[in-house]
Amino acid sequence: GGAFVAHADDLSAMFYNPAGLAKQAQKGKLKAMAGVTLIVPTSKMEEGYDPYPGQGYQAEMKDQFFFPPNFYTSYGLSDSVSLSFGTWFPFGLATRWDNPDEFRGRFLSQYADLKQYAASLQIAWQVNDVLAIGAGPEMRFSTVKLQRKVPLLNPYTNRIVDAAHADIRADLEMDVTFGAGIKITPTPALTIGASYHGQVDANFGGDAIFYQFGTGYPQLDAAFAAKIPVNKEVPVKTTIQFPAQTQVGIGYDFGKLSLEAAGTFTEWSAFDTTVLEFE
Repeated sequence: GGAFVAHADDLSAMFYNPAGLAKQAQKGKLKAMAGVTLIVPTSKMEEGYDPYPGQGYQAEMKDQFFFPPNFYTSYGLSDSVSLSFGTWFPFGLATRWDNPDEFRGRFLSQYADLKQYAASLQIAWQVNDVLAIGAGPEMRFSTVKLQRKVPLLNPYTNRIVDAAHADIRADLEMDVTFGAGIKITPTPALTIGASYHGQVDANFGGDAIFYQFGTGYPQLDAAFAAKIPVNKEVPVKTTIQFPAQTQVGIGYDFGKLSLEAAGTFTEWSAFDTTVLEFE
């Protein structure tokens, strides 16, 4: 169930608790582990409110299927020190609404795809029978894609109309942070662990394309096109804050039965506002 911070006794400790790699060290021995996480999210808006999007309004997201992979490998420099390399996806899902052209939230978002890929090199040391520590740098590779409709007030009808479709795609962004962990074994049966993965502020640069829709009023279309450069790439930049994550856990081994409890604190307060700056 994800409660693995205290035991951390396989190579996925690179994510859960880097200190857990130390006790697995065997001098001259290379180990590897690979896996995949299956994610099938379901989400819908059950009840709209007045005045917007309207009392009783309902909408659903498209069914999507995600399978972020992970890979870890470790080499024993000694029987108490290991050097490990691993890759995983700390963040990465997408939201895509059904009937995006009719969705009443289309001026906010029709599609949002935000992914981050981590690659880390870590070293772990079993200091003594009680204490183990581990840490290392993390490279984070991030991408973002956003799509939404652009609204316009039609003065001839006094109604909001769809004036354009905005398609925004950022270039691959690379940043550096770190991960660290500690594992304490006061008795052979009791284990306490904690780990930390740092925050990243990804400064994206990319392009936006605005595909204009005709309103049926040539003067209105011309006025809109004079404000927004339609049907051509426009440079855009933004910063997205990927939060730090702290994990703590405690486990107890009864012999044939092991129990563990863990908690994760993700600093979403770092994720405040995302401002798109168009050239």
